[in-house]
Amino acid sequence: MKVNLLAGHAPLVSLLAVAALSACGGGGSSSTTNEPASATPVPEKALSLTSSNYQSASQQALSAGNYLLNSGDLLNGAQAGAAPSALGVAVKQLPGLLKQFKRPALLAGAVISDSKPCSDGGKIDFTLTDSNNNGLPDEGESVVMVANACKEGSSLMAGRIEISMSKLSGVFDSTNFSATIGMKLDNFSVTTPTSSSIGKGELKLSIASSSATQTSLQIEAPNFSSSGRMGALEYQQTMTGFVISISTTTQANGQSTDSAIFRGTFSSTALEGKTLSIDTPIALTMPSNLNYPTAGKLVIKGANNSVVQMTVQPNGRVLIELDADGNGSFETSVNKAWSELY
Repeated sequence: MKVNLLAGHAPLVSLLAVAALSACGGGGSSSTTNEPASATPVPEKALSLTSSNYQSASQQALSAGNYLLNSGDLLNGAQAGAAPSALGVAVKQLPGLLKQFKRPALLAGAVISDSKPCSDGGKIDFTLTDSNNNGLPDEGESVVMVANACKEGSSLMAGRIEISMSKLSGVFDSTNFSATIGMKLDNFSVTTPTSSSIGKGELKLSIASSSATQTSLQIEAPNFSSSGRMGALEYQQTMTGFVISISTTTQANGQSTDSAIFRGTFSSTALEGKTLSIDTPIALTMPSNLNYPTAGKLVIKGANNSVVQMTVQPNGRVLIELDADGNGSFETSVNKAWSELY
C-alpha cells in the first residue's frame, strides 16, 4: 500500500511478544491498590491467576494480542517469522487479492475466475465479482482465494480465504480513504518443515488514512481459532470478542508514534483449556525512536478476581503486579527495565 499504516510498529510488536517473560514474580509486597480498570468481563470457566501460573498466563495473554499485531505488520510488508501463523500469511495475501480487480474490462457484474501456479508447485484459484466493472474493489464486491497445495519456498499453503469490501469512502490505497474489509478463513493452513498453523473464523479490518501523516488500523476477531505445531509443541487457541486498534502519527522528520489498545477473551491449551481476559485501560504509546513504551497499562483478569497488571513507568521501566486473591491489593510486584525483557 502507498500509506504505511503501521510506521514504526515493529518495536511495539517485539515489546508485546516478550513482555510476558517478565511476569515471573520476584520483588516484595506492594501497597498499590488494584484498580477495576478493565471493561472486558471475566469470562466463564476462567483460569485463576496464581504465583505458580501467572508467568505462563501472562505470556499467553500477550501472545494473543501479538498474534493480531503481527498480522497488522504483515499487511504492510513485514517479513514473516520462522513460524508463520495462518492468520498472518492470510493477511499478507490481502494486497495481492485486491489487485485481482485490476484486469481487462469484462461484462458488468461478471464473475471472474482465474488460476496461477505457485513458485514451487501447486496453484491458487481466484474467483471475484466486479459488479460495476471498474477494475477497483468497491462496496459489496468480493474475491475468494483457494490454495491447492501451493508451495512457496519452504511454506505450503492450503485452504480458503474470502475477502469482501463492506464499506469504502474515498479511493482505496490513497492518502485519504477509509475501508472496512471482511476476511474469512476456512481451514486455511500454512506448513513449514518445523511448524504448522491452521486458522478458522472471521475478521473485520478497518483501515483509514486521513492524511499522509495520520493512519489507523483496527482488527476485530469475534470468534477466531488457531491451532498447530511449533517444533514438537502442539497448541490450540481461541479468541473471542478480540479487538486491536492502532493509530499512527508520522512527523515531518519521518519519526512516528503508535498508540495501541487491545481487549478480548481467549482460551488456550496452555491455560488448561480455560479462559482469561485482557484489556488496555491506558493505550500503549510507542515512539519509533525508542524501544520501549512511554505510557500504557495492561490488565489481565482471571477467576476469583485475580489480576495481573503491567504499568509503564518513566525512563523505560515497567511495574508488574499480581493480585491472586482478589482482595484489591497486589501481593507481589517487580519493577524492571523494558530492556531486561528482550
